[in-house]
Amino acid sequence: CKLGGNDANRAFNESLSLRFEGDFDRIAFEKALNSLIMRHQSLRAAFTVDGSQMVVFKDLPLNYSFEDLSMSSLNQIQKENLIKKYARNEVMHIFDLLYGPLFKFSLIKFSEKEFFFTLTAHHIICDGWSIGLLIQDLGKFYSSYVQNIIPVLPEADQFTSYAREQSKFIASNEYVRNENFWLDQFKNNIPDRKSVV
Repeated sequence: CKLGGNDANRAFNESLSLRFEGDFDRIAFEKALNSLIMRHQSLRAAFTVDGSQMVVFKDLPLNYSFEDLSMSSLNQIQKENLIKKYARNEVMHIFDLLYGPLFKFSLIKFSEKEFFFTLTAHHIICDGWSIGLLIQDLGKFYSSYVQNIIPVLPEADQFTSYAREQSKFIASNEYVRNENFWLDQFKNNIPDRKSVV
């Protein structure tokens, strides 16, 4: 991202959009979004200039935009065009890797029973698999809050635990053996694509 500027920053965005149809409790949803941020360290993360360290904020305000279009007279084609344009704009968001937040939530209300939600995050904190986990957790929080019950989720894996394990591995003899193996494999020649296939 430092070398490629804004275009490189945007190229690493992950995004997922969902349509909600039916009864929807926006207050419970916003509470679920806040709970999601507190549950997952990566959503409260930023990085040092050289990228060597990750900072996890104790808390972070909800990065959330809401647009109420329920009073507009959009037909279905206009809605679909607006959704495509909106989703494209969301995925082009430029995240500040030093100060965060590195995610963004957006919600459009088309009517009392029709909503469009987008979660966008920089790939430095998530991937397609982890976005799926975030959406599962969001659904569990939302369902609990709508029912006025305390959410019960298993303890989340923390990114700092993974980072500690990775640092421990890098300092190990096993890591040195692995590194030496691969350096030895390619010491004379790095294979081109044709020889790998």
